[in-house]
Amino acid sequence: MSIAAETTTNHVVESLLGKTGEPQQVIAAAKALGQRVRGAMLSAINDRLAFSLDMELKSANVTRFADALPKEASHTAICVAPSASSSDALTMMIDADAAALLVSAAFGGDPDISVAPIQRDLTGIELTMLADLFDVIARTFEGSGERALGISFPLGEVITGSEIPR
Repeated sequence: MSIAAETTTNHVVESLLGKTGEPQQVIAAAKALGQRVRGAMLSAINDRLAFSLDMELKSANVTRFADALPKEASHTAICVAPSASSSDALTMMIDADAAALLVSAAFGGDPDISVAPIQRDLTGIELTMLADLFDVIARTFEGSGERALGISFPLGEVITGSEIPR
């Protein structure tokens, strides 16, 4: 293999797996980042809601971008935040269950009543509210200094429904 080809290959592996090339170390770093931003993110989100919510980091995975997206149209809301070095530096998804809970909390729903998942296209006001929350999430993950992701703001539009498989 030529030096140029090896350098290109190493760059691709580093882009996918980090400098170590070890998926478990990348996953551990992602979990640490999630835990580090959790408090600030929850505080910023809860400032916009009628009642406070809690959340926990469920998982972190190394996956191809195309594999992370739903394969069919769904009521999941997705926002992709680009940076100078990546068109998909941060991909954020809010599923139908979470979207329903966030919409209810934002518009003064009763915290003691279960919320049914949204099983229809999201309305313009729901998309605007979720876009605001995606902005909060992205700004929390952005960080500063050497650890900053370099996310480009403002974020792109929220996609959902039949736009997802494209």
